[in-house]
Amino acid sequence: MEKALTITQLNEHINSLLTKDPLLYNLRVQGEVSGFKKHISGHLYFSLKDDNAIIRCVMFKSAAHTLRFVPKDGAHIIAEGYVALYQRDGQVQLYVLSMQKEGEGELFKRYLLLKAKLEDMGYFAQERKRAIPFLPKCIGIVTSSSGAALQDILQIIRRRYPIMDVQLYPVQVQGDLAAKSIADGIKKMNEISSASVLIVGRGGGSIEDLWAFNEPEVASAIFESRIPVISAVGHETDFTIADFVSDLRAPTPSAAAELCTPEYSSLVLQTDSLLERLSSTPKRTLQNKKDRLKMLMHARGLSIVGYSLNENKRSLDNSMQKLHHAVLTQLKMHHANLDSLLKRHTALSLSSILDRGFALIYDENGKLLSSVSGLINEMEVKIQMRDGYAAVRIKHNNCLKRSTNETD
Repeated sequence: MEKALTITQLNEHINSLLTKDPLLYNLRVQGEVSGFKKHISGHLYFSLKDDNAIIRCVMFKSAAHTLRFVPKDGAHIIAEGYVALYQRDGQVQLYVLSMQKEGEGELFKRYLLLKAKLEDMGYFAQERKRAIPFLPKCIGIVTSSSGAALQDILQIIRRRYPIMDVQLYPVQVQGDLAAKSIADGIKKMNEISSASVLIVGRGGGSIEDLWAFNEPEVASAIFESRIPVISAVGHETDFTIADFVSDLRAPTPSAAAELCTPEYSSLVLQTDSLLERLSSTPKRTLQNKKDRLKMLMHARGLSIVGYSLNENKRSLDNSMQKLHHAVLTQLKMHHANLDSLLKRHTALSLSSILDRGFALIYDENGKLLSSVSGLINEMEVKIQMRDGYAAVRIKHNNCLKRSTNETD
């Protein structure tokens, strides 16, 4: 009679059969996520099911950290991996190495096709990319007015250069109309803005969430922009067509703000250093001449002209004092002018004006209105205040009424 197998031996044999099957060793499975759990270790445990069956799945931390999305119960996914037996429980499991949402595969193919096409057209050529200005006079931002990305950008700019002028063109960054909205925003900023650089982007998300930045019309708007563009789409691992077309790609919106905003305190230190060098150079020159005169006075054969040298020394000392006084006077004037310019710049910056209770009114096309005559009854306008925007509708314009009476 043959010797009986232990349970361990049986499960090991079953597992060896499973792992030798080429179909089960490298396969793709589609189904609905059920019972999803993320363990403290970083491993993911869940099941995949269809209308008639279910299989347990595990995705270890080493593979899970590459995911671009967090699976949720009810999500329909395509998983890639292999089937093996969890020998302790005698349970057949799908060991997932990668996964994607259903439909992402087709989107990725579209992405690769457009990327290859635009590359052939020269959209990504390095020689056409422009340098980002070291000290922009104004930074333009094309993004959602309600997104976290905008707040991250503004926080960095205010910290690094508080008096920087910033102009926002709010757009949709997700959905069917997002690509047109982004492209229009870039074009409008080129028409109406005085910005030296544009930050175009949004926060992270799935490939579907970021898809507007993979559309041809956005790529064309960036390519044709006369203002240098920094793309700031998603997280560091997210790449879109907009990143390749832009003059500079930032891994995050915050990084984009860092890349185009100099540190105000560093500029002040550099200015002080230059002024110090300007002051010290004539001092060193005069001291060198003074030392040389002393050497000549003590040289053999010059005692006869000692009196003349002393007179020259006194004259040189007087000249040195006058030059030193003139240099100090010039330095004080430069410091006073610099302080005056900085105070004027601060007082005239957009953020300072808004902080004093003023507001800006834009028409339906985003154009800044400077007169009440530009307001039309039932017209929708956007009001920018210190802490955000408000959309309002003009119900009655007294200016229009007076003008009508005068005509009558």
